[in-house]
Amino acid sequence: MTIQTNQNLSLGSNYEQVAAKFRPLFQRIEAGTLEREKNRILPHEQIQWLKEAGFGAVRVPKAFGGKVYHKSNCFSC
Repeated sequence: MTIQTNQNLSLGSNYEQVAAKFRPLFQRIEAGTLEREKNRILPHEQIQWLKEAGFGAVRVPKAFGGKVYHKSNCFSC
């Protein structure tokens, strides 16, 4: 089994632009992780935040309403 590390991934020329959009949201989600884990709370609200931010559309082609900035931000060749 081969384990791929970040060193092998192509992040694309605008990776920071894409990542910057979602970093605050990921930090907000991370803030309550321990409490949710300890109390066995499912992250329904946090998943809604991801949906509202358009995170699921990052890999969808723009022609279909997605937000793909550059293919190499999502895939490694």
